[in-house]
Amino acid sequence: MKRIASILMCFSAVAGLGQSGRFNIEPQRPVGGSKITIEYHPDTVLQKSAFVKGDIYMYDTLYRWHTYDLPMKKVNDTTWQAEWQVPGDAGFTAYRFTDGTYYDNNYDNGFFWMIYTPQGPMAGGAEAGYGLLRSPSYGLSVPGYFQNYTISDTATYMWLSNEILRHAANARPRLVLPYLQAGQRFKGEEYAAATARKAANILGTYPEANEKLLLKVMLMLQRFAKDTTAADSVAAVILKKYPDGAIARMRAYKEVFADRNSENILNKSVKFLQNYPVQDSLYDGNIMLGIDYDKLYRALFAIAIAGQKMDTVIQFIGTAPVDRLGEVYYKGVDIPYDAWKTVPAKQVYPLAAAVMQRLEYFKTHQPRSHWYYTPQEWPVYLESLFKSDFYVQAAIELEMGNVDAALKYAATAQQYYQYSRAVVNDVQVQALEKKGDIQQMHEVLIQGIRLNQATGGMISRLKKSYLEKHPGANAQEVDKYLESLKDAHTLELMREELAKNKLNIPAADFTLPEMNAGNVSLSSLKGKVVVLDFWATWCAPCKAGMAGMKMAMEKFAKDPNVVFFYVDTQEHVADYKDKVKAFLKQMNYNNFRVLFDNGEETYAKYAKQIRTSGIPFKVVINPKGELVFANVGYMGSPTGLADEISMMVEMARKAD
Repeated sequence: MKRIASILMCFSAVAGLGQSGRFNIEPQRPVGGSKITIEYHPDTVLQKSAFVKGDIYMYDTLYRWHTYDLPMKKVNDTTWQAEWQVPGDAGFTAYRFTDGTYYDNNYDNGFFWMIYTPQGPMAGGAEAGYGLLRSPSYGLSVPGYFQNYTISDTATYMWLSNEILRHAANARPRLVLPYLQAGQRFKGEEYAAATARKAANILGTYPEANEKLLLKVMLMLQRFAKDTTAADSVAAVILKKYPDGAIARMRAYKEVFADRNSENILNKSVKFLQNYPVQDSLYDGNIMLGIDYDKLYRALFAIAIAGQKMDTVIQFIGTAPVDRLGEVYYKGVDIPYDAWKTVPAKQVYPLAAAVMQRLEYFKTHQPRSHWYYTPQEWPVYLESLFKSDFYVQAAIELEMGNVDAALKYAATAQQYYQYSRAVVNDVQVQALEKKGDIQQMHEVLIQGIRLNQATGGMISRLKKSYLEKHPGANAQEVDKYLESLKDAHTLELMREELAKNKLNIPAADFTLPEMNAGNVSLSSLKGKVVVLDFWATWCAPCKAGMAGMKMAMEKFAKDPNVVFFYVDTQEHVADYKDKVKAFLKQMNYNNFRVLFDNGEETYAKYAKQIRTSGIPFKVVINPKGELVFANVGYMGSPTGLADEISMMVEMARKAD
């Protein structure tokens, strides 16, 4: 009792005095339906922010969470203020503040305020909301509001007990399960079992005992009273009263995952969704019973995509949960069309369009599963999930001849990347050119070059534009112009970083067969700068980076003392040499000198030397035979890679 008394004293202090002077509400005892003034004094990362808004999480008198955006005005150097009309059914409110990047929730202690009735006492939901918000493990809090904060089960039990005591009619049927859970953790299983039996007897005889309440009675008997017989009896009553309801749905769901055969799981998933289509109104009941539609759709899509049953994927994408859309797009569209480049736009367009249509639907239909995003946060979050897919969709739309749609998706992608990804810049340039917006196209070209995020196609367009304005200009003048557009500070930082990471270790010798030629050994190349690019035909980033490598090669095309080799490694199919030749022909990489690794023997030597694993990676060897530089992975910018490799070559020439 002493512990509960101390908790009550703490609560009284929080409710009466606000949050240590940083947060205040007037009037101090707000009533549902009234207007309040909210004052916030930042002393965190928001202290110097030019913009601040509030996020409000309101727990109502029927024990449901709601979210609101709170526009705020700066009234002086230390104070932001807002007025808010409290909803009439409000019971408890929690707040956090943000400038769009950083958040303040009172150092993970929270900002909150109770709502009162006109008669004086706290409104229904006040104590339950205060307790459950700070008890994330019960699954009834606001996801993401706290990072690590939680109260004891003792405290949770007390707040729920008080709520049920003061607001029995509404609280009993709605809070009985978390109340029993808290009681079990605080007072033990015997107490929870006895209480569950009493609660089941009371709630089971309610005149308004609907399916949801009867399900709770069943779960009380099953989970807390451990009375399987009684629980089964209630389940039978529910099934008889609601033959196509929750019990039937739960049993059908379990049957899907009781099978271990993927084809059977697919067929049963299809049948389940046809018989029990997803409904937001049934979300809470599904959570109680462990019916996870997200898991079911994930299994259905994974099996269907693996089996190339795209008609099935398209059939169900229109009802799919929001969290499955990105995965489907990645596996069904992004990989075959963009990463592997094995299918044309026409083949992936039906699925791509269906996913984007579902995404548009969600912008105006926020699902129950994601209720905790405020109205302003939701569309931003939704688009952030697809920021890396919008440029792919733009490319697909462009190939399909839908220029306006391509421009829309490219512009959306650009909002996130701000010219920092070459592939986004490239597709936007192509779409703008098709539209005839040459001025805007030129702006994207300039920005892409400035940030060193340009493709070969973009470089060609800029060269063409320069020559149109400067007829007769030679190649050196054009290159000088392009270099002048780049950010000098960024290039200098790149140079400093390369110098700092210079290696100077003896390069591992090798002798490998060259495609369409004889053997090549490193020892025979002494006196030359040697660039080795380790790649494979199955490696998408390896192949993507070759556009930049081609640019670097062209810079040194007339220098016999700089040589580039592409070491094909880690191949596991018999016809890999034919695949190499076909790829080089397809990409017009006719002057690429390819060496075939002995399995992965040479790769392993160099991977060990530069302490990496996997491909792609490049190494630069100076005329003395020393490995001086390494480039691991591919960051997506052909011009960025070309400049980095070119700098490495220039610095390697100056061997000590």
